[in-house]
Amino acid sequence: MPSQNVNTGKIFGAAAKDAGFLGNAVTRYRDHDKFLLVINHQKSAFGRNFYLNVGLYFHEMLEEPLGETAIRGAFKVHTPAPHPHVSWRIENTPGMPAAVTQQHLDSLVVQNDTDDLRRTLGLALGVLLAFVDAHADRKALRQLTDARLFNAMILKEV
Repeated sequence: MPSQNVNTGKIFGAAAKDAGFLGNAVTRYRDHDKFLLVINHQKSAFGRNFYLNVGLYFHEMLEEPLGETAIRGAFKVHTPAPHPHVSWRIENTPGMPAAVTQQHLDSLVVQNDTDDLRRTLGLALGVLLAFVDAHADRKALRQLTDARLFNAMILKEV
C-alpha cells in the first residue's frame, strides 16, 4: 500500500545508491576517469514535486579536483563551487524512455506510489549512466546539442 506522504528525497537517495552514486545528501556523484557525473534532487517550490538535475564536470577543465562540499553545491545559485560544465534535467537525456517525463514523476508523487517512483528513478539512472558512458566527451556532447538531439546547458569552454 502506498504511503501517505512520499519522501522523494529518500527514494531518490535509495535509487542513486543502487545505481552506484556516492554521497548522502540531495546531490550525489560518480567519479569517472575523465569526468565527474553529478545528480541532484531539487524540491519544487510548489507542492511535493521535484526535479532531477544532471551535471558533468570534465576533470581536464577543473583547476583542482572538487571535494564533497563543492559537489554538494553544484546546483546552488549562491555557492563558490563552479557550475557544472554541462547541465540538464534527467528527462532530457537522449535515449530516455518516453515514460520518464516530469509529468509522470509528478503523477507518481501525487499518487504516493513509492514503489513505481523508485523503479522509474532506477530506470532513469540506468539510462543516464549508459548515455554518459557512450557520449560524455566534450566534442560528442557539443555535436548532440548542435544537432538538437540533446537539450542541455553547455558552458562556452566545453
